[in-house]
Amino acid sequence: MGNSTRRVRIPSRESAIGAPLEFKGSEKYSLGMELEFQVVDKDTQQLLPLGPAILEEAAQDPWLEGRAHYELMENTVELVTAKTDSGKLPTRVSQLGTDMRRAVAATAKLAEKRGATLVLSGSHPFADPTKQRYTDNHRIKAMIEDIGKPMRDLQTYGLHVLVCLFYTS
Repeated sequence: MGNSTRRVRIPSRESAIGAPLEFKGSEKYSLGMELEFQVVDKDTQQLLPLGPAILEEAAQDPWLEGRAHYELMENTVELVTAKTDSGKLPTRVSQLGTDMRRAVAATAKLAEKRGATLVLSGSHPFADPTKQRYTDNHRIKAMIEDIGKPMRDLQTYGLHVLVCLFYTS
């Protein structure tokens, strides 16, 4: 089959996002993982809007670039798996673990420099979602505009494991 880009248009989202969603083809399956971390004060455990500052510094690290992403709230940092050193997406669970442990350790150091720590939890036990700041990003703004109150009230964090299988037409 070879590598190809398959454009999938989702009409209700295309106008808000401004471009079609693209799914990359591959010759065999690949694996991916996303971890959404709360950025919290290491002493009080209050959510801190430090995601953008952490991500700006992460972008200066050639290894972290492409692995650290913005999320809905400024109190969140998302880490994702990326291509391995050989330039391919992971195909083994052990590769995911190795990649993610290194990304978490490097990003945790960036949070620690700011008096914060990264926490994995489905939700925050006492933070008020209406008092959290949204990430200043056109995609985030479009989702909030499209979805409205449910999106504004969303304050969840998660682990997503992605399995991509090759596509044949």
